[in-house]
Amino acid sequence: MYKDINLKISVAAKIFLIILFKFALTEGMSYMYYVQQRRITFVLFIIIAFIAGRQNKYFSCLIAIMGLLIFNPFKKPRFTGQNWDLVEWMLIGVLMVWIAIDLYNYFVVPKKGRGILNALKRNKKTKEYEVTDSSVTYSIPPSMIKGLRKYMYKSNLGSMYSWYKTLSPEEKKKITRTALHDEPLED
Repeated sequence: MYKDINLKISVAAKIFLIILFKFALTEGMSYMYYVQQRRITFVLFIIIAFIAGRQNKYFSCLIAIMGLLIFNPFKKPRFTGQNWDLVEWMLIGVLMVWIAIDLYNYFVVPKKGRGILNALKRNKKTKEYEVTDSSVTYSIPPSMIKGLRKYMYKSNLGSMYSWYKTLSPEEKKKITRTALHDEPLED
């Protein structure tokens, strides 16, 4: 649930920015609107940069920091009215593509950790869970599944081996690893 809230806040902030920029492009807006818009835009880009940084999306964080620098309320950049219009149109386009990419990555591209959890199968004979990742089959006792689920939901690029490395030596002894092509396995 909390991973979803980051997406919702980020998309809502981007939609609000698009609305602010669209209003700024209309004729007859007072000068105070632009001052307030710069302040609000600065705060929204801080929120977007913070969320992107916490999710290890460094390119998104870089774009948000560039937005911070352009709409910095402390030192106004030297743009003319036509240049501001161009910047705002470009940012509207960038924000729309950014929202589309975020939604595509969330709904269409499955997270590796979720794919591993969906691939878990319980062996009826041994009562252990089995999953294959990177040509290695892991047999996991039921007592360790809760920790595996927690790790995979928390990790964006979780793999079985990255989870296996986080385990203590006693926990590693409980897991049976088998190579699919009779290759030796090393820790």
